[in-house]
Amino acid sequence: MAIDFNDPEAVRLYVADLEERDRKRQRLHEEEIAILEGKVVSLQEEKEEGAYLREEKEEAVQKINALVQENQGLKLETKTAKRETEEVKREIEGSPLLKYMNLSGKTVCKKLVIEQNPLRRTTGASVTKIDGKVYPHDVKPWKGFLDKQKVNFEAVCQAFPPDYCGFYCSKTLDDIGKQSVKPIANEPEVSDFISINIEDPVTTILEKLKSLDPDGKVCRINGRIDFRRTAYDVNEPNAGGLAGRRESMAKLQPDRFCVCFKQDLSTGSTTLLYVCEFKPPWGCTNQHFLDAFQPTANVKETLLNNSFEDAKGTYALVQIYHYIMDSGTRYGILNTGEIIIFLYVDPKKPRTLQYHILQPLQDISAEGDEKENAFMSVIGQYLAFTIMVLKAHYEPGQEERLRILNSLPRWKSSDSEYVPEDENSFSGPPPPQVEGASAGSSSPEDGQGAS
Repeated sequence: MAIDFNDPEAVRLYVADLEERDRKRQRLHEEEIAILEGKVVSLQEEKEEGAYLREEKEEAVQKINALVQENQGLKLETKTAKRETEEVKREIEGSPLLKYMNLSGKTVCKKLVIEQNPLRRTTGASVTKIDGKVYPHDVKPWKGFLDKQKVNFEAVCQAFPPDYCGFYCSKTLDDIGKQSVKPIANEPEVSDFISINIEDPVTTILEKLKSLDPDGKVCRINGRIDFRRTAYDVNEPNAGGLAGRRESMAKLQPDRFCVCFKQDLSTGSTTLLYVCEFKPPWGCTNQHFLDAFQPTANVKETLLNNSFEDAKGTYALVQIYHYIMDSGTRYGILNTGEIIIFLYVDPKKPRTLQYHILQPLQDISAEGDEKENAFMSVIGQYLAFTIMVLKAHYEPGQEERLRILNSLPRWKSSDSEYVPEDENSFSGPPPPQVEGASAGSSSPEDGQGAS
């Protein structure tokens, strides 16, 4: 009879039956051994039988040895069956939090397969256009980022009881990972990969956290966290403090909006948490981003003095910065699957883009303990980052958002007096620098020049 090893009850009955059969066989063998041993003694006492008795004795001894070996074989078979059953149970049982994060994080690293044939790869929507977009003056490492992440991560871990096993098992996660195992050849496939292997696990953890932390000791989650491809229904407080729908959000085109959706009795409200932009790793390599995100980098000088090919990382930087500032959220993520960059803009210093770079394949140690690896995994970092944004709860009004946005320089504005010679170079003198401009002051480059 076939056994369904995915059914814990069927597995338990199967093991119990094996053990009962083993006990019955062992009793029969012990009885036969006792009879044969008695026979050996009897044969030894009957000296007149001579050689015949010796043959009988040898035959009995051989049978005893055979029965002993068979009994040992049965014990080994039962032990093997128990071990296999335990392995199956471990595969089909739910996972605790840390195991789930590590399994999901490993899936990201193992299942991200890039199409090796360049003829089959396309850039498509990944062509980065920054004309008319605001750009930062400089970029700086996000000081204290990992410390803040650690605090939020620890709080989440403490909210889950040690015996809580409510997440997918390794077998189910492996089945889910198979959905995205084909080589990635374009940006939409990068987006789908991130959705299945990163965003879904993060939202799953947050939903369970909400039920385990109803008082909001970790953070108050007033709704469902969701990653959306559009933000047409995002609300924004107006000058009077009332929530109104942001029509301008429909014009923003980042690859993903992380939102908190709260369903009321008659309607619902959607709060934007942060924006995400995805790039195919063959279009924007790790090195492109490592070159762009340097404390000494001057964004405008990089764009003016380098070709698009050499400044791909900076183009992506400007693109996500524009989405952050135009949406008014302060937070964003750049992601290729191989490198993830967490971003923040302080409203008091809107011309500076702060960053933290995560490279999952390098940041996770094979010798590290389970908790540390879970923290440094892409799931752990995404989760802690989302908690950080939820706790910050920054919602600028339309007036404040526009004031900050209008204080920033724009690249190749439509009314620019500098006309580009081609896609990557400009004629005429460079526009004036804008160092030292405050968030509330107007800039020499606001609406003017090839900024």
